[in-house]
Amino acid sequence: MKKTLILLLPLLALAGCSSSSTWGWYVINPMTASGWVNVKFLISGMGDTILISVIAAVISIALGLVVVAYVLAKIVPLSELYTHIEWPVVVLLGSMIPL
Repeated sequence: MKKTLILLLPLLALAGCSSSSTWGWYVINPMTASGWVNVKFLISGMGDTILISVIAAVISIALGLVVVAYVLAKIVPLSELYTHIEWPVVVLLGSMIPL
């Protein structure tokens, strides 16, 4: 019984918070004309989204490798690595994530 309840609990997140019937899955239903237009619009942006994600991952890996290179070349000693981080900048960049 507990396992069933635990498995069904995530379904509550799919129920939604509103009881109004002004929005539903019919908005992206490919069986309707407007739904098909919306599905095509969503699919059209998928390539750009993947491209931006790959670019962000490459930039992150490159910056990480630069930090490792600095430590290996003894430009920045490992013991002083955290003292060279500009924490206000990290906090400001982190606060921009929800935007």
